[in-house]
Amino acid sequence: PHAVLPMLPPKLADELCSLRANVDRLAMVVSMDLDENNTIVETKAYEAVIHVKTNLAYGDVFETNEYDDMLALAGVWQSREVRLNLNNPELRPRLHGQDELRVEVKWPNEATRMIESFMVATNAAVGHLLGAAGAPYRGDATPLLTGQKWKV
Repeated sequence: PHAVLPMLPPKLADELCSLRANVDRLAMVVSMDLDENNTIVETKAYEAVIHVKTNLAYGDVFETNEYDDMLALAGVWQSREVRLNLNNPELRPRLHGQDELRVEVKWPNEATRMIESFMVATNAAVGHLLGAAGAPYRGDATPLLTGQKWKV
């Protein structure tokens, strides 16, 4: 129950696409310039080589003040945007011994919410870039809610 089932072949998942400390990696970078109100005013996307300084677990973010500005920015964005926030725990089934199954519960913390905020902002920024470039997109029609009866 706690085995990893990778979506990519091991050569990709564990090596070529894995962000490892002190290893250069090819990346698609999204750069966002902010104004004094922390509003995104310009976005650029480009290919680059990145160098990961260190690998962090979410809890490691709180062991130094190096990430305080990023946590604060995420807090500003979260307070400004109306988003679905279910605050759901991650359930991790774990096999202990031969017959005992336990479910560990991992609740999101400020670091996980920071990463989620940055991912949402990046996705929106890339969407704007693609729209401005005239890239094709697929959109679903808005559901017709008038006169509908919903059964639960």
